[in-house]
Amino acid sequence: MALKDLMIGDWILDGNVYAQVTSITCDGIIETTHNKFSNIELVEPIPITPEILKKIGFETKPNIGYIIDDWDGTQIIYDNWNHILRIIKDYKTCLDIETFSEMTVHELQHALKLCGIEKEIVL
Repeated sequence: MALKDLMIGDWILDGNVYAQVTSITCDGIIETTHNKFSNIELVEPIPITPEILKKIGFETKPNIGYIIDDWDGTQIIYDNWNHILRIIKDYKTCLDIETFSEMTVHELQHALKLCGIEKEIVL
C-alpha cells in the first residue's frame, strides 16, 4: 500500500485492527482511530468480503452478486465473480470499474466519493 493511495476517512487494517485514517503526513506517518502513529509500511488494505458487503448494506442477488438499490436512482453493484463495480446514479452509469483482483474497502470508498455518493461505511 502506498501513501498516495489513502485519504482521510479510509478504512484500513492497522495492526490487524479495522481503523480509519484520521491524519496523513508527507513522511509516511499515518494517524488512525486505532493508533496515533502508524507507518505506511505497517498498514494494509481491507479486502472486500461477503460479510463486509452485507454489513455495509449490500444484498445478495442471484447471477448479479451484491447490490444496494436506493429509491433515489442510485444503484451500486459489486460482482465479485467477475471483479466489477458498477455505480449508477440518477439512472445513468457513473462508474464502471473492472479489476483483476478483489477490490478493497478503501477503493470502494474512493469510487463512491468520486460519484458523489455519501454512503457511510461502518465496519
